[in-house]
Amino acid sequence: MSFVDLISLRAFKPSARNAHLPLARRLPGQRVLVLGVGSEMVKAAVVELPVQPDGLPIVIHCEVFVRRNARAMIDLVAGLRERGPYQRIKYAVVVLEHSWKLELVRGFYNGEDLNAQLRSAPAEIVETDILSGHTYAALPHPLADLMLLFSAPSAEIEQLYHAVEEAGLTIVRMKISALGALEMLYRKGLEGCHGDLLYVDRNSYCLVQQVVNAVGQEQVDLWSSIRFASRRPGEALEQMASALRSRDNPEAPVTLLAESDLAEEVRALGAGLTFNLPVQQLHFDLFSSCVG
Repeated sequence: MSFVDLISLRAFKPSARNAHLPLARRLPGQRVLVLGVGSEMVKAAVVELPVQPDGLPIVIHCEVFVRRNARAMIDLVAGLRERGPYQRIKYAVVVLEHSWKLELVRGFYNGEDLNAQLRSAPAEIVETDILSGHTYAALPHPLADLMLLFSAPSAEIEQLYHAVEEAGLTIVRMKISALGALEMLYRKGLEGCHGDLLYVDRNSYCLVQQVVNAVGQEQVDLWSSIRFASRRPGEALEQMASALRSRDNPEAPVTLLAESDLAEEVRALGAGLTFNLPVQQLHFDLFSSCVG
């Protein structure tokens, strides 16, 4: 640590790469490039992070591009950096919207860095087979020994990471789209997590069905089963509609997590169901991955 760092207070500023801290603590008020990566398309957005950690990000600009290969991703990001809304941006958030998988598993979370534990000793945390060549992340239930365990091919993640960084940006977060949305929902509090939980974007969906159980003196919604798809545009909505029709409790309300224009399509496909849209936000898939 240099004397210049000390007198300029740089020594006391959190590192932009410190994943233990919220983005707003690491980069308060800064603009980041958020890339929503699907199997065939890439959404690129400029998102302004809040100044305060409890604030919300703002999507300033968003556009969609055809996705081809790793080399094309490097060229895409490098080209964006030469254009008006993306100039001067140094940091990126990558949101994976395809090729992920989801399991509902028994798991014990002791409050430490969950993703670090999944990398170092996954068998001590979750009761399932951990596959080689996959990267894992999880959302623990706040009141039960249950986890939503997400995984994605490590090669896909590494390819995206190197492509974006080769184009000159520093990646400060990589997130599976559905995981980012569910994390945001539970961060808002259990009172907004009633009924079945449904996340949808143009490339993927996941449906988390719940049952009401007694936990101590409280009646709470606990995860009971999951359905998901994350391969090609169009397939997600089709399979989501089928999953909604075959729910264990067809009368249960649905808490819907989706961007505002897509939410209308989902409501039409689930005609007759009771939907609750706790967050009305254009480009919700990118927005939610920048919260917290």
